Amino acid sequence: MAGLYYWGAGSIESVPLRHPLIVLAVFGQMWDAAQNLIGVTFLGYSPKLVVTDFVYQVTGFAGSTFVLKLFMAVGVAWYLADAKEEMDQT
Repeated sequence: MAGLYYWGAGSIESVPLRHPLIVLAVFGQMWDAAQNLIGVTFLGYSPKLVVTDFVYQVTGFAGSTFVLKLFMAVGVAWYLADAKEEMDQT
C-alpha cells in the first residue's frame, strides 16, 4: 500500500507528497494496519482504537483498516504539503 501511495503521488507529480518523511509516515501507518490485520484475524485480538474498532465492526474485516489509514495518511500529508506551499508563497 505504501508503494501504491508512492506511485500515486508520482502520477500526480506532487513533489511534497513524495518527500521521504511523508512516505515514511504512510509506510508506518500501513505497517500498523498490517499488524492490526494479523492480530485481529489470526491472534484473536480486538482493535484498541475507537475508530479502528468501529470500522472493523461495520465491515467485519480487519483489512479495512488499510483503506482507513491510507485515506487518513494521504489526507494529512496533502493538508501539510498544501500548508507548506502556502507558507512558502507568503
